Amino acid sequence: LFPSHDSAAVLVTDKQAPEVLISEALTLIKDTKKRAKMQEKLKAIAKPMATESIVKIIEACIQK
Repeated sequence: LFPSHDSAAVLVTDKQAPEVLISEALTLIKDTKKRAKMQEKLKAIAKPMATESIVKIIEACIQK
């Protein structure tokens, strides 16, 4: 298991998944404090309107 984005997520590799994915998911379901911490971290790194920003960049590249 690897923390990701300053503990905003937990990365489980494909190789690790058979051993740890279900237990990690159950831990997150049960641990409201950990989920709340992750939610706050996600809010801090979130990019509102990201899709629209990407589309604008692509459209600008196409128009050149």
